[in-house]
Amino acid sequence: MELIVWIVILLVALAIMIGGAEIFLKNAELVGVRMGLSSFVIGVIIVGFGTSLPELTSSLLAVLAQAPSIVASNAIGSNIANILFIGGVLAFVGKHITIDRNLLEAELPFFVISTALFAEIAFDGQIMFIESVLLTTTFVVYMIFLFSEEYESGSVVDAIKEEVQHERFTFFRSSEFRTVALLVLGLTGLLVGAKYVIDAVIVLATLLSVPPGAISITAIAFGTSLPELVVSLKALAQKQTEVAIGNIFGSNAFNLLVAVGVPGLFVTLPMDAPTFAIGLPVLLVSSFIFLIIGLAHKLHRWEGIMFLVLYVFFILQLVQSCCQA
Repeated sequence: MELIVWIVILLVALAIMIGGAEIFLKNAELVGVRMGLSSFVIGVIIVGFGTSLPELTSSLLAVLAQAPSIVASNAIGSNIANILFIGGVLAFVGKHITIDRNLLEAELPFFVISTALFAEIAFDGQIMFIESVLLTTTFVVYMIFLFSEEYESGSVVDAIKEEVQHERFTFFRSSEFRTVALLVLGLTGLLVGAKYVIDAVIVLATLLSVPPGAISITAIAFGTSLPELVVSLKALAQKQTEVAIGNIFGSNAFNLLVAVGVPGLFVTLPMDAPTFAIGLPVLLVSSFIFLIIGLAHKLHRWEGIMFLVLYVFFILQLVQSCCQA
């Protein structure tokens, strides 16, 4: 009975965390418009990396709860879900997706660099302070690069500008008090939901006699990837395939560099056995496959089906590993 109760708590907390993040991000866009921030800044900072807010929040609270092994598991599992599950769904729904060359020139190198850097750092099974500094510094360098005038144009930014113009119109039809109130409400939901997510993971790991990272790399990672799925499917429905695919590139880089790098500034982040033995290799293989597909500029439905099959195989391998432990 206790197990069922905590599973329900985990699911409800995940829903509250994700819902809170969605409300917070939507109203943060409106505040950004009010402050006169450029479309590019709002698009990249708030819309682009904001979908990874649940990963960062849950990772920071995991450190506070003295469960640092959750951090790397969450980031690795989320990135695997982004590529195999979200990429698979996009390819299956879109049937035949063309990947824009400009997107690859801006996003793909950073995706490769962040993944390769993280793999090298995580090779010994833990992320130390100096390695976390390297991760966060790499992100800062990328932001400087991204905000250079050379990359303030292109199909992705054009799509973002259209969205921000819509938000600008929406903002002036809504009250400032309502926007601020919803901003606070969303942030509260995000923090409270994340707290109970971490509490539930710790308790469930004890009840099931498995490492907390095993639950984090599956349940939490999948749940925190849902905002990326919603954004990508919405972009695909609007024929903005560059935004749909670019969201995966950007979110994965943010997860590895910031959602791992920032918590690692406060404590050494260990990787448990399932994450190190299964999660990390699957992350590298799936990232390599996604890189090849990106270089080919095409994502076909059969490749999406392959992604979904690989994701199911990944989950089954984790379950088998935990059952044998």
